[in-house]
Amino acid sequence: MTTFTYDHQRLAEVLYEQFIEDGYRGIECERGAVYIDCNQHPILGLIHFDQTHATDYAVDVQRGLQKQIQERSYISPITNTVMSHLDVTADTVVPATSPYLDGWTGHAYHVWEKEYAEAL
Repeated sequence: MTTFTYDHQRLAEVLYEQFIEDGYRGIECERGAVYIDCNQHPILGLIHFDQTHATDYAVDVQRGLQKQIQERSYISPITNTVMSHLDVTADTVVPATSPYLDGWTGHAYHVWEKEYAEAL
């Protein structure tokens, strides 16, 4: 059995490294799948960490992930709906089949990307 030991600093570093290692496509919430709603929580955690530890992990991640959101259409420019997930193996956005992800993602996304979220 593998055991992972983290403190607050190491957890922030691991989250940051995971975003960078995958080109800011997002952290896989399930093997082979990136859900934009699940990626809101590590970003909010990095924002909090930055504010309490005078670091700047979140700024880099926010910029990189926002670029992916727009370039890959994680949020459809036609319907303004959030994708279901990114199929990492196929590198393909899988469209959502229900609207619940819009609210689930939007409430946290609004914290760090307010203008873009409100424009949807």
